[in-house]
Amino acid sequence: MMLNIADTGQSIESFIEEKELYGILQSAIEQLDDTYRSVLELKLLFYLKETEISKILNISKSAVNVRIYRGKKLLQSILKQYLDN
Repeated sequence: MMLNIADTGQSIESFIEEKELYGILQSAIEQLDDTYRSVLELKLLFYLKETEISKILNISKSAVNVRIYRGKKLLQSILKQYLDN
């Protein structure tokens, strides 16, 4: 069964904005090196916890946390460039 926008109680404008922001975020994440991209995709797009990410990628939880921190910093600079344009 497909979810209709009317079923969510969300306005068309907010639905479009959400989709645009998701697209911008996904595009920015794709610009990252694989080391950071894989961790951030799992964290930000799939909402996984650090322990789950560490098991999937077979790395320590502390390595996951470091990659999330560094990846977010890189992502922040990419998004800043996008917003400045």
